[in-house]
Amino acid sequence: DYATALQAILNGSYLAGVIDEMETVRTAPPIAIGSVNSALVNNGFDYRYALGHWRECADATWNVSCEDRHVSSSTGAFGWHPWIDFDNGYYGVLAVFEVTINGRSAAEASVAFSQEIQPLIVSALADLRAGQ
Repeated sequence: DYATALQAILNGSYLAGVIDEMETVRTAPPIAIGSVNSALVNNGFDYRYALGHWRECADATWNVSCEDRHVSSSTGAFGWHPWIDFDNGYYGVLAVFEVTINGRSAAEASVAFSQEIQPLIVSALADLRAGQ
């Protein structure tokens, strides 16, 4: 069911009239949103909060390229990590079933893993689109 909602947002059949407003960054650090914020800070990411979700930045410091990158996520404190990559036309969901993983919270682990696999997904999609 969650994937259906993400697909509908991605293809514009749900929230299409308000997605630009939802994607507008509303905050700049430092912000305190509990364990999710610490998961981002502890991983060295400078995401910004929009309307009900994070605008991701793969760089350590928010910059102009982050404004142009349209990847939105909504990390949960216990490791649920859905995201939509509007630029590359896909979405993903990670679910972590452990409270801690190698001394890291589930939220920290899911954020770090999503950042590791996102470039791999983009590369695989590019290969598929190129017919490889």
